[in-house]
Amino acid sequence: MNCPQQTVGGALRGIASSVLFQLLQRSITFISNVIVIRSVGEEVTGFFHVHLQLLMNIVYFLSREFSRRTIMRKYTDNLSKGISFSLITIIVGLIINIIALPILYYQAPEMKYALLSYCIHSIGLFLELIQEPYLVYMLLTQKHIFRIYCELPSIFIRMILQAILISLYPKYALIIQPTLFALSSLTIFISYHHSIKLPQIDIQMISFKSLKSHSDNLWLFGRQTIQKFLLQEGEKAVLIVTTTLTIQGIFSVISNISSLVVRFLFLPIEDVSYSLFSKIRQNKDELLNAFCSFLKIILHLSLLILVFGPPYSKALLDFLYKNEEFTNNSYLLIIAFITISTIAINGISESFFHATATDEQLNTSNNLMFLFSIIYVSLCIVLSKLFGPSGLFISNIISMILRAFYSHYNIYQLYGYLPWKKCTPTKLTLVSLFVVFGINTYISYIFSTQSFICLILGVCLGFIELLVIWLCDKPFITSLKMFWNERKSSSPYDN
Repeated sequence: MNCPQQTVGGALRGIASSVLFQLLQRSITFISNVIVIRSVGEEVTGFFHVHLQLLMNIVYFLSREFSRRTIMRKYTDNLSKGISFSLITIIVGLIINIIALPILYYQAPEMKYALLSYCIHSIGLFLELIQEPYLVYMLLTQKHIFRIYCELPSIFIRMILQAILISLYPKYALIIQPTLFALSSLTIFISYHHSIKLPQIDIQMISFKSLKSHSDNLWLFGRQTIQKFLLQEGEKAVLIVTTTLTIQGIFSVISNISSLVVRFLFLPIEDVSYSLFSKIRQNKDELLNAFCSFLKIILHLSLLILVFGPPYSKALLDFLYKNEEFTNNSYLLIIAFITISTIAINGISESFFHATATDEQLNTSNNLMFLFSIIYVSLCIVLSKLFGPSGLFISNIISMILRAFYSHYNIYQLYGYLPWKKCTPTKLTLVSLFVVFGINTYISYIFSTQSFICLILGVCLGFIELLVIWLCDKPFITSLKMFWNERKSSSPYDN
């Protein structure tokens, strides 16, 4: 079951399925959350999106990240071994779940049903963990379409019920939300079990002897995972310790709007690109061509976010929530959109570096990541005290810039100068973006009290700008067409 070389076109098709799933899932979730937030106060919102979300991210990130990186490093050409090794995620995740629950509950504010909410949520997390072999199967085979078939119906029903039940019974929100999450996780696992036939599982892959043979990679990616977790989730820990639930609720709502873009768009690109870079790292020309293509996509998307995000921040918050507390803090969303762009550029840069670096380079990177994590958490604490919640976004921006510079320095050491002309938008595209940004700013000022009209005009300008990019950046569009129209190769695991 050897894997033939994967093409950029195949990777882009993989991205399409993954992005489609993320788009539908996040859109459904976002709409449901808007209804829930309108029904409950800022404190319940803060508990959902900071406290319970932190528990979820601790379990998911610390159990999944290191094992998936190891699998993509060692078993891209062996489906059976890759899936068998993924069982380590379930074991590690269960241990982390048991340890993290009492620690986070100790920090939780006094709220009715808080303990019950944590416990039910933990059960749901375990039901999510046991889906890992199926998720790894889709990652290795690029068959992300299964997520649309198996997960979306359950998520859709869950979000509809959540919006209805919490709107009707807001005082039981802390019970309703985690209960529906646990039931949905169980349903999804059953769907995967009946839809995907996994290869034979070799339990010896997670034996002590096997893990010992992987000790170098496990130690390497394990440290990297912990440090990356601090960089990504440190702000939530700082929020819990230094702010009230009301501030946490405001911050989480604004942060979730911005992270919606990251989660449904940039993270799938990062995941699929890492898989591609790992497979073709022996072919320098193909590797650099793929990296430039992905980087150009990221730069275009980042610029679009900067052009359309900040001018319409206030109108977006007013339209969604009709809550003065959120609207008065629209400056946070402006900073959050800037943060998104730095996260996107850093994400694709680190994905390329980590997929192609030697073990020695990764080890050095891990040591510096520890320094970056200390700097980031320290900045969060200091800047949050100086500037409030905006200090957390500023800390993230500084951290992402430092990490991106470090990744590109290492890429230069490995491959020399990149052909930046292949990566950047054309001059006409840049001019059009600058002009549209000015128009967006003017529209947001003129229609500052008419959020719906303001957003409609912004959407129209967005379509116009996409048309301009289509007409002015022919090399970029041509390359996308070429990759997309490649005939789909056979599955990498066909016998």
